[in-house]
Amino acid sequence: MITVNILRHLVISLLLLLLFGSEVTSAISPDFYPKLRVKDIEDQYNFLNSLWFHKKDVSELDHYLSPFAFVVDKKNFRVYLYFYNGETRLLKTYDSLTGKVFGIKTEAGDNKTPEGIYFFQDYISGSTLLKQHGKYALIYGSLAVPMNYPNPVDKLNNRKGNGIWLHGTESDERVEKREGTEGCVAVKNIDVENMIIFIQTQTTPIIVYDELPVKPESYSLEPKQSLMDFVEKWRAAWAGKDIETYMSCYSDDFIDPSTGKNKADWRAHKDYLNKAYGYIHVNLKNISQYRHPGYYVVQFIQEYGSSGHSSSGLKRLYIREPGPDDFQIVSEEYAGLNGVSYLGVYAKNRGRFTKRQSDTVSSAPVPVEQQAQK
Repeated sequence: MITVNILRHLVISLLLLLLFGSEVTSAISPDFYPKLRVKDIEDQYNFLNSLWFHKKDVSELDHYLSPFAFVVDKKNFRVYLYFYNGETRLLKTYDSLTGKVFGIKTEAGDNKTPEGIYFFQDYISGSTLLKQHGKYALIYGSLAVPMNYPNPVDKLNNRKGNGIWLHGTESDERVEKREGTEGCVAVKNIDVENMIIFIQTQTTPIIVYDELPVKPESYSLEPKQSLMDFVEKWRAAWAGKDIETYMSCYSDDFIDPSTGKNKADWRAHKDYLNKAYGYIHVNLKNISQYRHPGYYVVQFIQEYGSSGHSSSGLKRLYIREPGPDDFQIVSEEYAGLNGVSYLGVYAKNRGRFTKRQSDTVSSAPVPVEQQAQK
């Protein structure tokens, strides 16, 4: 008797044959379409709910920053999933692939995976990948989740390239043989379909290390109190129009990525607003803190109000620590909350992740794999 998965494989293969020819369909492995049952989705969804026992339903989490973090150990071919809610818990471990060449990514096409703190931007289904990239897209497996490389710290360090994704593979065998990518982080299709349950776009981090500095079970997402104190000093100085203390929180090489303003321009801009507005209120909620050798990222919901303007959105501070408890903001990012959502919410009671709000990506950045010779 033909099983549902075999039948599905035959149907999709036939469609690909009509669209792209025999060269594509002959390259597809049976594990390209993971045997992820509806019950698997429900179990993951219920597990997510159990972690947030004080919430009625995980769909309510869209207004909260992600409690999950993925940590990549390039040297040991692992991705770890952590959960933080007052204490750090290691939830899952996945086999993975990273760049063919070890080291920090500095150039497009150098076959290296970047190292640092990144955030997932969107979801791209396998069908969308095939429409955009043709038969080449098979190497990305059943779906891809773009990361925000290069981030502001990468740009300050003049690191090049783009299109770094977390994605599946055309065959599980590629992961088992540890065949490297040309820059992306790749896992088995069944694993990337599992991982997406825990991803909140724009706020869930993926922290990439050359090698994890501690044993996986000892890794901690516990906030550093002195850094929290620094962020509060920054907030209070901003709200209090204390321009000297406020600007002392910024590094000399600070750049605002949205405007291109350097530290001197930033000071002039803030000084003008301090004089223009009768009052300024700044409130920070749901603060998360992530660290990597060389810098931290502090992420939160920022509520701003003044006599001339008010707004609420997602804010990230990229912070350097040149000396013990000596912090400097090197860059910051701000965006609205419209793009923040749990991808797992749309997977409830679905047998596969094929239809999502973001499944109509029209111009995904071209992955490094397609830029290797450029």
